[in-house]
Amino acid sequence: MVAINQSDEVPGRWLAFLQKMPDGYQGNLPDYDDRSWYAGTVSFPDIRGDRVGYLQFFVDVSSHRNQVASSAYILYAGVVAIILAAAAFLFVILRRADSNISTRLNHLHYLAYTDPLTMLANRKLFADRLMSSLKMAADNDRMLAVLFLDLDDFKSVNDSLGHSAGDELLRQVTRRLNACIRDGDTLARQGGDEFALVLPNVDSTEQVAAMAKSIIQALKHAVIINGREVSTGVSIGISLFPQNGTTPEELMRNADAAMYMAKASGKNCFSFYTSDLTVSAIQKITLLSELKRALSQGNITLDYQPIIHGQNGKYSGFEALARWHHPVQGYISPRTFVDLAEECGLINELGAYLITEVCRQIHHWLIQGFDPGYVSINLSVAQIENEDFGEFISSQLTHYSVPADMIALEITESALMKNKDCTVAKLTSLGKLGMSIWIDDFGTGYSSLAYLKQLPVDLVKIDASFVQDIPYNPDDLAIVRAIIGMARALNLEVLAEGVESAEQAACLNELGCHYLQGYFFSRPLVSKDVVTAVGSRESESI
Repeated sequence: MVAINQSDEVPGRWLAFLQKMPDGYQGNLPDYDDRSWYAGTVSFPDIRGDRVGYLQFFVDVSSHRNQVASSAYILYAGVVAIILAAAAFLFVILRRADSNISTRLNHLHYLAYTDPLTMLANRKLFADRLMSSLKMAADNDRMLAVLFLDLDDFKSVNDSLGHSAGDELLRQVTRRLNACIRDGDTLARQGGDEFALVLPNVDSTEQVAAMAKSIIQALKHAVIINGREVSTGVSIGISLFPQNGTTPEELMRNADAAMYMAKASGKNCFSFYTSDLTVSAIQKITLLSELKRALSQGNITLDYQPIIHGQNGKYSGFEALARWHHPVQGYISPRTFVDLAEECGLINELGAYLITEVCRQIHHWLIQGFDPGYVSINLSVAQIENEDFGEFISSQLTHYSVPADMIALEITESALMKNKDCTVAKLTSLGKLGMSIWIDDFGTGYSSLAYLKQLPVDLVKIDASFVQDIPYNPDDLAIVRAIIGMARALNLEVLAEGVESAEQAACLNELGCHYLQGYFFSRPLVSKDVVTAVGSRESESI
């Protein structure tokens, strides 16, 4: 409340005004040199309401000889009070704005150093932490470990369940990893399904191995995503400071190399980097890394080799063949990179990529008005054993509107027999979808009526090694005749691959082989040349 000197010169309306001033104002009108003064105080609050400063002012209200003058001074005091109140209000606004700006800057800083999906450190923050940890380790003569983690078969989760399921898997994996690490360790997501971990102040390799084992164990059990059990393993590569490098780049590179060695050793395990890695091993690791990059960038392409009907010489369908043109090494044999993918656990990713590309290409041809008949795709055992494979291939057929009977699935004899019971069950279910099942390289392994009649097979492919000398070698001729006879007895069709001469083709036709394939008819074609090639052959046949 404001106390004032109630002299006759102060109008009642101003007294009422002053008496209604807020509690933040305190004042009185003491006598000073025979005059009456109004003394006021304005407080400056901060954002929390605490007073951080104040200003006092004095206005002479009794020395004026008339009511108008006194009123003017009182009015002046009110204006000053209002100005000071506005200043205080502006002060609060500016403090609040400054706080908001500071909050926003802190949030931007957080985003710059944090992976938004997992809330872990990102590459940049990890690099900073690794650098500071290395300096501390060097100063204190301590050992440090860098672990590079790569989830096994993560792409199959994305392909079969969708990217949202893949994201949820990464979040659940992150929670399990966080439960394994110590205070002071730095866990970061490097991108995709890759993580990195810095372990400062380690006492022994055994301590590091124990950490790697605990991580593998933590990810051993399936997680539940959208009501489904999803399993994933992890391959871990480990490099040590100072044994395996003294810079962040060296340690990360060597940990990455060790991780690929873990993949090559069967996945879901860990491997320490060793300096005695052979040149060939390093080349293999490098090639695997480049194959991964080629898949992610869509640099694995498909050629299509025609399959010819033996009786009329017309195109019956095509076999899809993977091709990789390396930017430095040039053409790399499919046997080289497919075997590498199988050895290092990348075959499911490669296989899924090729199936998607085949479905996309068939869809494109159908839109153009071209019917390729069918396209055969080579499968591995790992793909068939993948519990989500049937659902995945079915989803791709639906997505690209490709009829199931336009797809033939090829699997080798040796692959079939690795896990026969599981393979037979899976192939049977795939056959029920409408796809045909072929046995590739028939005659090189377990060719017998006893097992052949158990398999849901539509066609057998005679291996090129038996076709090569068939016009001149009685043994090869006898083998091919026996295979064709066996297949006919089981109502199976027969395709001979590796036909390179007119003599071979004539001999096979005479034996009653249904389909022929080889360079005698056509080399593998790039997709854009298929329609033209078919048109030309149809014209020649008329």
